[in-house]
Amino acid sequence: MRGAVLYRTHCSSCHGDEPENGTQGVYKGLTASVLESAYRRVVVMQPFTTLLSAANNQDVAAFIEYRVDPRP
Repeated sequence: MRGAVLYRTHCSSCHGDEPENGTQGVYKGLTASVLESAYRRVVVMQPFTTLLSAANNQDVAAFIEYRVDPRP
């Protein structure tokens, strides 16, 4: 539940309301470390390096893993 709230608050404006319908690199198998790497690499995501904690990133990654359709 925490990941859903965080995703909808911080991610959905760019990636869509539901990860399985989203865009911009939301995919199954995303981990907290992949999120943190994206924050450093993607300019508009850089504020999340300090805004979200490691636990927040784990929650978001778990939510995405749960919601994203595994089919290509």
